Amino acid sequence: MYTKSKDEEAHLASTTSISQHVVEPQDMMVGHENELEMIMQDQLARGASELEVVSIVGIGGIGKTTLADKIYNDPFIMSHFDIRAKATVSQEYCAKKVLLSLLSSTSGKIDEHQDDGQLADRLQKSLKGRRYLIVIDDIWTERAWDDINLCFPDCNCGSRILLTTRNMEVAEYASAGKPPNQMRLLNFDESW
Repeated sequence: MYTKSKDEEAHLASTTSISQHVVEPQDMMVGHENELEMIMQDQLARGASELEVVSIVGIGGIGKTTLADKIYNDPFIMSHFDIRAKATVSQEYCAKKVLLSLLSSTSGKIDEHQDDGQLADRLQKSLKGRRYLIVIDDIWTERAWDDINLCFPDCNCGSRILLTTRNMEVAEYASAGKPPNQMRLLNFDESW
């Protein structure tokens, strides 16, 4: 029969307690502070009272989602908008999943047995008359934008939709004439 030595037991106890205290790192953004401030202050918080789409476009992995999450979770943005919701669209687009994700944030209760039309109607009613921020992450096609765009009422409350995409055509299409925010690669000094 094998028995552990006191040294082995002490090592096991110390490594076990260490692993229980590991802190998960949050998404950390290096660089792009200017883009963050410009989007938050100039495009989301100020401007027209009409509903506007603010697009962030760039290659995969450049930080579009991280930037959008930083904006979404910023205390100023949280206090500026009455309601916030976000959904990831992805290349394998499913309208129902997007609608359910947004509804879970806007109304808290969802009914997965409703069809897309009923869900879209509920989402529109939950947003009507409120200043809202919707983040639509990783949208790939104009068709996907057309499918969900009608859910967002324009009540002249200063609502905004923040959209991330790899596709410049989708960004331009959704932004309706407003120039998209194109994420650039960081230079050497910015990345340290």
